[in-house]
Amino acid sequence: MVNHISNQLPLYLLPSVDWFAEAICAESIVLGDEEQFTKQTERNRLMYGTFQGTKTFSIPLINNTIGFGFDRVLISYDTNWPQQLVNALKTAYGKSPFFEYYGYRFEAIILSRPSNLWDLNFNLLSEIINCLRIDIPISIQKIKAINSETLHEVIPYYQVFSEKTEFQPHLTILDLIYNEGPDAIHVLRKMNKSSLHI
Repeated sequence: MVNHISNQLPLYLLPSVDWFAEAICAESIVLGDEEQFTKQTERNRLMYGTFQGTKTFSIPLINNTIGFGFDRVLISYDTNWPQQLVNALKTAYGKSPFFEYYGYRFEAIILSRPSNLWDLNFNLLSEIINCLRIDIPISIQKIKAINSETLHEVIPYYQVFSEKTEFQPHLTILDLIYNEGPDAIHVLRKMNKSSLHI
């Protein structure tokens, strides 16, 4: 696949393996600072794997801020969702090979209780890029990010729960990082080469 000069991508909460398979084919990533927040998307929810199958976790938002721009959407802390998310990821991935090496980094960001969703997502994305050790410049522009129209074949990789369930594709990138560690980037590159255009 030919590298793009840049990829315009939405800023998701702990993006999926697919998001990163698309991102790494570019020389740079442009995040769209959209004029209006889009509800019911991966901007405030993620999918992760468990022994019972795929589960979804959603970050609660303050309703009267959802109509504003993405960078002004505020997170609700009426419930202790940060600890709930940390516990959910620990339960799902605590026994994976690289959880102890990477898990605390994301736990610290989640428990930092940022006021708005953009900051939470961007801080998590920055840490993911550090963990993957990829050198892709990121810029933020006042544009509506273009969702990828590329479907990536998610090549099966080791999952800690694979003995009890079939391989679960399209999960958060944390699934790949916690299970494959330094080899995660190599798995993403294989997926990128296997991309199917629609």
